[in-house]
Amino acid sequence: MQLARNLAVGMAGSKHPCKTCIAPGWCVLIFARCTWENPETLRVSCLKLISVADELVNQMRLLGRNYLASAAGSFTTGQTIVVDGGGTKAS
Repeated sequence: MQLARNLAVGMAGSKHPCKTCIAPGWCVLIFARCTWENPETLRVSCLKLISVADELVNQMRLLGRNYLASAAGSFTTGQTIVVDGGGTKAS
C-alpha cells in the first residue's frame, strides 16, 4: 500500500503514472487452509464468506479493466482498493 503511494508521488506528471493497488482478502487456497477452516475467520467478514480464487481474480480483472484503466479512474492514483468481503471493517 505504501509502495503505491510512493510510486504515485514519484511518478506524478509522467506519461505512465502509478494508478493504485488492489488488496485481496482471504481466499480458499491451500496455503491459507488454517484460516478458512477456522470458524472465527468467517466472523470477521461482513459477508460471512471466504472467496474462492476465481472470484478474486474476476473482481481484480474487472476493476483493472473497467475502472482503473478507463477514463473514470483517471484521477485515482496511489490508492488501495480492498476486495475482502468486508474483512477490514471496523470492529
